[in-house]
Amino acid sequence: MARTDTSYSLDNQKRFSLKDHLFNKDTVSLLASGLSRVLDNFDEHTFTTKAVRAFEGKELKERIGVLVDYLAKVLSDDFEIACRQILIALPEPLDPAKSDNDFGSFIYEAYNSYIAKHGCNDRYFDIAMQMFYETTKRFSAEFAIRYFIRFDEDRAFAYLREWTESDNYHVRRLVSEGSRPRLPWGGTINTDHSKIIRLLDRLYYDETRYVVRSVANNLNDISKIDPLLILTTLKRWKKAKKHQVKEFAYLERHALRTLIKSDHEPTLEYLGYRKDVSCSIRDFTHHDEVL
Repeated sequence: MARTDTSYSLDNQKRFSLKDHLFNKDTVSLLASGLSRVLDNFDEHTFTTKAVRAFEGKELKERIGVLVDYLAKVLSDDFEIACRQILIALPEPLDPAKSDNDFGSFIYEAYNSYIAKHGCNDRYFDIAMQMFYETTKRFSAEFAIRYFIRFDEDRAFAYLREWTESDNYHVRRLVSEGSRPRLPWGGTINTDHSKIIRLLDRLYYDETRYVVRSVANNLNDISKIDPLLILTTLKRWKKAKKHQVKEFAYLERHALRTLIKSDHEPTLEYLGYRKDVSCSIRDFTHHDEVL
């Protein structure tokens, strides 16, 4: 994360704290309530109170770390059993009938981070990836899955390719968002961009705006490194005509925003702007009258 101060002024009178909004007694209680369904003799109140007390003086990502450590204390020491416990503790999946802006509760990032910390190894790799398929339906596993891409890219991308065919749009979005080269708060991944494009080839015409916007963000990331690859890809996609025209226009505009702002000439030409436009003025009349 570029900055750790998650408090900022809204109107010079009140300060909104993102870390306090996302991690507080109420949100931790959501986590604790789920855990109480699966853990014998689990004390929701004690878990919540201790976790919130441990948040004091800590920034957002540090608070996630606090919850990961507390989860390790109450879940089974056996990672496979712990994963089964998490599955039972999870809330119902986000409404599959929605098509955009259904992010879920950030508190469930604690499960994703726990899985990444304890499952990113050869032994538990597959179990962890299968867990992300479920957890991302409650809150995106886009940050956690990047550890697995860095650990074993080919193995991770095999899952991502399979997930492009998922009937759950949160899973499809995870493919694009998790593979972004420069995901905010998620660090960078040094993956061959053409390999990422092959994933996006399966997603750019998705019927869900949530997924299309993620594809555009991914392209925008790549455009900062390899702009010609993005233009070539967009030309190829436009020619394939798998998309709705209106949605593709949205995709183009969003994907090329950085290149447009930087006056990248090939991009401007792709969009129909020419630098060699000739013009002439005819029938010009000048009046000296002052109105």
